[in-house]
Amino acid sequence: MTHRSCCFLIVLVGLTAQLAQAQFAGKTALQTLHNYPSTSQTRQTDYRHAAIRVLLAPEKETVLSSSVAAKINQLNVSLGSSFDKDKLLLKFSCEEPIARNNMVQAELAGALESHEGKVKMQGLKQASSIEVALAASEVARLRAQLALSAVQIKNCEVKSPWRGRVSKVFVSNHMSVAAGEPLLELVKDGRLKIRLNVPSKKINSLQVGDLFNVTIDETGKRYRARIVAINSRIDSVSQTIEIEGRMIEDYPGLLAGMSGTAMLADLNAE
Repeated sequence: MTHRSCCFLIVLVGLTAQLAQAQFAGKTALQTLHNYPSTSQTRQTDYRHAAIRVLLAPEKETVLSSSVAAKINQLNVSLGSSFDKDKLLLKFSCEEPIARNNMVQAELAGALESHEGKVKMQGLKQASSIEVALAASEVARLRAQLALSAVQIKNCEVKSPWRGRVSKVFVSNHMSVAAGEPLLELVKDGRLKIRLNVPSKKINSLQVGDLFNVTIDETGKRYRARIVAINSRIDSVSQTIEIEGRMIEDYPGLLAGMSGTAMLADLNAE
């Protein structure tokens, strides 16, 4: 065999090997691409097994503000204190409105006597109807002022609107506050609410009354909850819809602000 024939044979064998290797790589790539799920399939799988973050919130919460400008004379609660409905939480020093109320009562008594006298004098043709009307107007003015001072005295006492706990204290004893200044932040006792945002694709399978399970991070335990409200609008950015649930029992140890997860697969599960 000549030298040229040998070289040609070597080149032919090399090309054949490279072609076979390329064909094998192509088949492997096609098989891998065929077996790899599409983007929509991947999203669907992740969606079905996604854990939804949840947040526990109180049934009701409020910040009590001062209705008067006064000095705090008595503070009966502290951070974390529990209280019943209509309990006296805080009391202002109210010597001034009480004194004003007593003064208006005295003036009102005199105005009533004056009005009665004017009416009698009018019967004797000794007082005009204008004098009687002015005396009656003074009585009405003082009665209105008396009602105002009574409201001011009532505002000197801050009572709880419902049974609950103190979550924040903004003031202290003997502190002077202005009208509208925050005093206490309160949370109501009772079954906690659960807030979560569910993918919008799940909306057709959800309805008020559905049961689901929630695992709370702080306790490591699983609890039962029920959907009580579904938002009427989907968030266009996150493509989620807000769901509000509520614990089906008053589970001890749970506090507002705790967080956890709810599995979509747990919706309507026993």
